Amino acid sequence: CFDFEPLPRLPKILGLAYPVKLHLDDIFSNSCKEALNYAIEKENEKGANLIFERIKRTNMHSASLFYITFNAQNATTDEVKTYQTRVFRSNSFFIITHILQWC
Repeated sequence: CFDFEPLPRLPKILGLAYPVKLHLDDIFSNSCKEALNYAIEKENEKGANLIFERIKRTNMHSASLFYITFNAQNATTDEVKTYQTRVFRSNSFFIITHILQWC
């Protein structure tokens, strides 16, 4: 599971994961949203037919690896389910390590 609480009062240092504050308009929240859009687009190319609903929670590791829990609707069945994906974002490309349906 990707959802976790960060250690309290620990300074941000490389190697640890931290929640992304999606309400901010900064490089981290914008990169996270771009990474998720890319992941959904690639899943849809494989026939998933997902329509993004909302991000439930996201964590960032080393400023370029995002662990994202989100809701998406299956356009074929109209079911809304929770999914998780892990996406590495570089300046010029994305790598999706996996996307899965979560209970």
